[in-house]
Amino acid sequence: MGITGLLPFLEQATRNCNISEFRGATVAVDSYCWLHKGATACADILARGEDTDVYVNFCMKYVKMLQKFDIKVILVFDGNHLPAKALTEKRRRETRKNAKVRAAELLRLGKKDEAWNFLRQSVDITPLMAFNLIKECRRNNIDCIVAPYESDSQLAYLNLKGIADVIITEDSDLLVFGCSKVFFKMDINGNGRLVDKEKIAVCMKMKPDNYSFDKFRYMCILSGCDYLDSIHGVGLKKALKFFSMTAETDPLKFLDKVPRYLNLKNQVVNEEYKENFMVADATFRHQIVYDPLARKLTYLTDPAVSGTRPEYCRNAGKFLDENIAFQVAVGNLNPYSYEKYDDWSPSGNWSSSLHSIWSSNYVKKISRRAQKEIDKMENLKLESIQAIKQNKLETEKKIVDEVQAFKFESQLDIYYSKSKCNQLVYSKKEERSEEENMNLEVIKDEPHNIEKQESTLYKENSCEEEFVKDKSPILNKKFINPFLKKKLSKFNSVEIDEKVIVRSKYFHSKSEEICYEQEKIKEDVKILYEKNNDTVSLPTKRKYSFEEKEYKVDENTAGSDLLIDSSCNAIDSKSFATLSQVKTTNFVSI
Repeated sequence: MGITGLLPFLEQATRNCNISEFRGATVAVDSYCWLHKGATACADILARGEDTDVYVNFCMKYVKMLQKFDIKVILVFDGNHLPAKALTEKRRRETRKNAKVRAAELLRLGKKDEAWNFLRQSVDITPLMAFNLIKECRRNNIDCIVAPYESDSQLAYLNLKGIADVIITEDSDLLVFGCSKVFFKMDINGNGRLVDKEKIAVCMKMKPDNYSFDKFRYMCILSGCDYLDSIHGVGLKKALKFFSMTAETDPLKFLDKVPRYLNLKNQVVNEEYKENFMVADATFRHQIVYDPLARKLTYLTDPAVSGTRPEYCRNAGKFLDENIAFQVAVGNLNPYSYEKYDDWSPSGNWSSSLHSIWSSNYVKKISRRAQKEIDKMENLKLESIQAIKQNKLETEKKIVDEVQAFKFESQLDIYYSKSKCNQLVYSKKEERSEEENMNLEVIKDEPHNIEKQESTLYKENSCEEEFVKDKSPILNKKFINPFLKKKLSKFNSVEIDEKVIVRSKYFHSKSEEICYEQEKIKEDVKILYEKNNDTVSLPTKRKYSFEEKEYKVDENTAGSDLLIDSSCNAIDSKSFATLSQVKTTNFVSI
């Protein structure tokens, strides 16, 4: 039963655990596995055809153990046989028949121990035995469902649809159907082996990019299953070796390569095997099951969606009448002969608190672990929302504080600017008063300087806005370095006289130098004339022209005071004349 050697092959995807890990969850149970174990305890009674409830009590012990861990139990029973398993069922019937004959012979010989082993092999679980367990489950408010065909596909459907979280079975075929978590070899204490579908890629030694569940299913079918015998000499290891050597995913293409890749001499994959392979694959994927929530028959997965050809689904089962399918599912009819066992109806017999799959308002029971995760996520959401709100409030408060601080600083800047302006004006007044005392005579002689100083003083006593506008652009900034501001405030403003000619010492021509000296002499003569002085000091080693006549000042006359005599048109140290008779505009340096 199942795929030979599959559980040892999946050792890396398997771990020991206790069913209590799924406290509060929903589990679906392959009931025929428990019935087979319970029937072996009363195999002799069953072989004699006597009635007994030993197997029922055996199964109920497991059910109560699961309920003790707050686990909701759904018992799933086998239905009719699939056409695909006709040969398999025929072999099993012959095996049971032969075992029963052999047990009778050993009992006549007095070999009870050997006879007991064959008696256990001869036990056949009948639909009536399953019905006895169903009746006991109804009395204990435990959900039961009879599959239209195999229980494996029905269990897989409950798991894939999220109705059941874990599957409890002894049949490795459940993994090929695509169940996510399968619990094997569970004892009365709840200990067993859990296989996780997500870790199958590790067992196949494939990278996640190269692995697909379809490859795993193809490998199992190629190694031999209940729906198709394997190619001679091909098991799980060789099947895995083949799929590790090819990237082809179409069975009709890669099956031709199997003998060549695996070095199987005298082995040929014919068209019949290819078709049977496709039929077996479609049976695993599209077997007909019963939907207890919608109360109708359906496919495990829709073949139209996956693109499976209809002729490949010939062994996946047939759709029955809705009423017959429902009566079979609740256990009122024999799944083989449709013989009536009971008239039980789930409508009105289930409390909503029981989370029954037959309830019209079914709501899946959430496990404690899942509820903890949900509560944890909700708490995280609430905490994150509160944190966001708190950050928002803090940000708004910070912005308000910054705005108020900015307004306060702006107000302080106004008073600060006024005080600085007044201090600067007062300091300049004091400095000017000292300068006025020291240069009183110069100021009297230069009335235009007095006017200039008065205008400057008037400007310094102007309003605050003009002072702020005229100061350095660096000081106009609202947020500046206070130390930089103090340093710049030490310096007084620089006033430039437009009448003063700034002349470079190095960058000028000869003509520019002569013009400059001429202007200088004119200015000196004009100033001396205005002051009514009697002498004019001229630079030495220069020629001068007075009324278009050239004169030279040499070393003999250097340093002496020269007087200009306009009557003799000469410059010497012996002639005298008054400056009022001199035309200074005609006295230039040449």
